Amino acid sequence: MPVHVLETVNQEGWPKWLLLAYDVFVEDEKLVSNPTWAGALKEWVEVERKFKFENPKGTKAFFSSLGRPALVQWWSQNGKVVKGSPPKDMLDAQAFGNQWWVWWSVINPEWRRRDSAGRVISDGYEGEKEEKGKELWESFKKPGECGMLTVLLCLFYWYQQAKTEEERAEWMIALKDVAWVLERVNRNTK
Repeated sequence: MPVHVLETVNQEGWPKWLLLAYDVFVEDEKLVSNPTWAGALKEWVEVERKFKFENPKGTKAFFSSLGRPALVQWWSQNGKVVKGSPPKDMLDAQAFGNQWWVWWSVINPEWRRRDSAGRVISDGYEGEKEEKGKELWESFKKPGECGMLTVLLCLFYWYQQAKTEEERAEWMIALKDVAWVLERVNRNTK
């Protein structure tokens, strides 16, 4: 496990589910050397800390199932254990990425800019006019195993499926958008 990442993240009070997932997320040296991935993980654990590591159960704990990748259902049915490699029957990177973008667009606040197909426009995170008010980030306030962990789990396995430069570039666009959202959620959560 890369020590440089762990040194910058406060692990005090972490529940087992968070510790186990985080440990798997930082095993890949190449992935964890990506500052956007490392930053997203730091924002995520801080959001979880602000929710006092709450781990709600039931369907309301999950993001919308509309468009949700089958991977999330598979993970939930298999004990919610983050493993180092994706399931054998996972879609290829392009198909999975398309599926993920549908779901990501569904769970994002309505005020975010979208293209003609309804996909969140992720290149606007720097110049995008962010609506004011923490209530506009409420849809992302889903702590625990069924919340933002599911989004990161998808990105983690998608990264492993992405083999070409084009696939990695599409994954990076998604990662940057998730990191941007996590930073906003963290900033707007007390």
